[in-house]
Amino acid sequence: MKQLLITLLFNLTIASSSSWAADCNPPTQPNMPDGDKASMEEMLKGKSAITDYQRENATYRDCVSEKIAQAVDAVKSASDEKSVNEAKANHQRWTESYNQAVSNEEQVAKKFNNALHAYKAANPS
Repeated sequence: MKQLLITLLFNLTIASSSSWAADCNPPTQPNMPDGDKASMEEMLKGKSAITDYQRENATYRDCVSEKIAQAVDAVKSASDEKSVNEAKANHQRWTESYNQAVSNEEQVAKKFNNALHAYKAANPS
């Protein structure tokens, strides 16, 4: 019985450690078309790439949100100071990752907007 309990606790420890190690992966930011030189087709491909990036970034933020929730739960259930500190550090890291993802998406949108304005200036209708 004691051996079974030790094995169970060991497996639980390994499983919880691997859940923290399984990182969420942020999407790669798309290349922006050069609005001064781009064709309409290149601008449309750029817009499509932005849309794909936004969808992938939303998935990434969902993953990070789950990690944040896990860190909150870990803080609440921690039984010693070391565990509390580790959980708080994970919470901080995932919160920063989430905020960076939002910032990256805003930057991508701004860059595309700038490219679009440049395209419209270079191609008045």
